[in-house]
Amino acid sequence: MEHKAFWLADDDDMELALGGLNVSLRDYAKLGWLYLNQGTWTDSQNNIQQIVPQQWIIDSIKADAPHLVAGENNPASTSSFGYGYQWWLPLDAEDEFAAQDIYDQYIYIDPDQSLEIVKNSANYRFTDKSLNWKAKHYAMFRTISKFFSKEQ
Repeated sequence: MEHKAFWLADDDDMELALGGLNVSLRDYAKLGWLYLNQGTWTDSQNNIQQIVPQQWIIDSIKADAPHLVAGENNPASTSSFGYGYQWWLPLDAEDEFAAQDIYDQYIYIDPDQSLEIVKNSANYRFTDKSLNWKAKHYAMFRTISKFFSKEQ
């Protein structure tokens, strides 16, 4: 990572697990790139290193319990999104996954297209559920992904 990160902490100086990670756009992109590349990193001399075990990456982007599977008809789920280890799994996704923040910041990854999109602008109207922000963001990400698939 290139820049210092900050994580919100509680009164005992313990980092909060629910969110509050403040990182530069470039460093978020590096995290997404690491996941897009199955945990490997290529340095400036083209040396490839396995930074995160590949099996961890594979396991982290899959729902490993029935209530974590994406689906509007899943009675155990409170969301149409599935969930892995801190990664959201959109409904009807072949292999897409994303990190999502409360104010509609995203690290969106589409491995089939070798595509990563990082969005860190904050949506001050995020509480207006009638506008269906998540669906709009995923539609935008998928449109960009389809454009890149036609370019190849």
